[in-house]
Amino acid sequence: MAGLKKAWRVKSTNGFITAIDGKSQDTHKQIYWTYTINGKFANKGAAEQKVNNHDKVKFTLAKMN
Repeated sequence: MAGLKKAWRVKSTNGFITAIDGKSQDTHKQIYWTYTINGKFANKGAAEQKVNNHDKVKFTLAKMN
């Protein structure tokens, strides 16, 4: 979360990202921010997740079912 906030405007609730650079999730449409680390979905909120220097982190705004 700290690294993400250095580069972009981020809003969060309870450690989970709700908006990045003005692009917000929409809970009514089930569209949420998710992220992967080295191609695998993370199982923690971004505020709790530890990453290493060479990890590749990708955030995606997507519909979840």
